[in-house]
Amino acid sequence: MNIMKLLNKAELSALLNENQKILNKETIDYLNSILNLEFSVVKDGMIDNNARELLSDLEVYRKIAKFNIYNRAINLIRLKFETIDGCLYTKPEIYQDELCIDHCSYGPIFAFDYGTKEKSIGEVVIYDTIFDEKFHEEELERYMEKIYRLMVEKDILLGKREYDDECRQLYIDPRLCDNLDTEQRNKKISDISASISKLENYFNILDNFKLSDKQKKQIETANAFYEVIAEDYGIEKQNTCSGKSLVKKMPGLKIKKDVKTVDYL
Repeated sequence: MNIMKLLNKAELSALLNENQKILNKETIDYLNSILNLEFSVVKDGMIDNNARELLSDLEVYRKIAKFNIYNRAINLIRLKFETIDGCLYTKPEIYQDELCIDHCSYGPIFAFDYGTKEKSIGEVVIYDTIFDEKFHEEELERYMEKIYRLMVEKDILLGKREYDDECRQLYIDPRLCDNLDTEQRNKKISDISASISKLENYFNILDNFKLSDKQKKQIETANAFYEVIAEDYGIEKQNTCSGKSLVKKMPGLKIKKDVKTVDYL
């Protein structure tokens, strides 16, 4: 496995000294500040966009930026863990040029892919967990629709209703009863009844769902870690929904948010 080695502070200081002849004092001061982890290289306002664009072509900047992102993440997350009771984190791991930090109970909280792509700093993923009320309501509606459709199919097989326009809207096959003998029809009715019972069970679980203490802690913990990294990066609070999305982009670097919803079943 070819894992890219990140340079340490002493090596980066030496590299910066080698590049001083081509850099102005303001740029050197900025690079020293991010090397000393005084603030995040991702944060806006510390250097103008044109200067950042020019710096992104320099290897010394990209290497210092990777060092900054890597080490500030570890330091901030360690500090945050100390302030939340009962929180444990695994030792940061490297998997094929990616820093991964996990919470022992709840899974990933931060990842930094600093791969070897030319003129790239990498890609950061910040994880969060929510109780997605909109998704919860949509799931209830989806189960209700499935149950109703199966009940209509069952009534058709039982001869309790004719195939009509509503059946077409439900995408029920008009040949549902074609070429079925009594045994086949009864078997199909039995299978549909079993499916309805299973879906009703899932629906009842969802309908009566309440967050457990562990799930509440999971959300609280994930939110806390997301917020500390987002604040460090200058990422504004956004409307949260499940899924992965791009929240910030700068030359050579993408910051993404990956929001998971708690399990309902």
